[in-house]
Amino acid sequence: MLGAKTIVMLSIVAALTLGGGVYAVAENLHQPLPPQKSATEFAPRPVPAKPIPPRAKDPSHKPPLPPSLAEKPPQGIVENGQAPLPPRYAIQNQWQARQDDGDWLQVWAGSLRDDPEQGLLVVQQVKHHFTQRETPRVIDAPYGAGSLKIVSAKGMTLHLVDASGGRFRFDARIRELRPETSRWGTLGKGSSRRAAEALRK
Repeated sequence: MLGAKTIVMLSIVAALTLGGGVYAVAENLHQPLPPQKSATEFAPRPVPAKPIPPRAKDPSHKPPLPPSLAEKPPQGIVENGQAPLPPRYAIQNQWQARQDDGDWLQVWAGSLRDDPEQGLLVVQQVKHHFTQRETPRVIDAPYGAGSLKIVSAKGMTLHLVDASGGRFRFDARIRELRPETSRWGTLGKGSSRRAAEALRK
């Protein structure tokens, strides 16, 4: 059996050993981490973004119109010769108005460029903010009248003059051109063959 003195010595040695280990652990807890370890292991990790599910299409949603179409078009007589027509037409001016059903009606007055004696009107109906256009219709003035020009309008009735001062009335609702002077006969609603052929070129 171990003596009392031996037991006391062993207890002292064990206490010193255990105390040193605890002190070493405490010291290690207060030591700063190496820079690389601190940056790599303890840096905040990026959280992967969750994919956003596609937005359901709203059937009632309509994309905004381009600025040129969103602006309110002018109504009445427009004094310029610009027209989305073939270059064979020499246009003097135009008239346009919105109809009761929301569509727009446009009428251009002028003549054939290569034959100024042939005055005419070009009539076109447009829909959906001028994005859909129907096939234009050409209505001839009597040959020799010269270029037509719109001088006034009341409702859907246009008043025009030709190169020699002859007066005409155009009913835009029924597409009928009638003279207001006695030297010309009543004109029909249809397109002349020559003007219609020019429109296709």
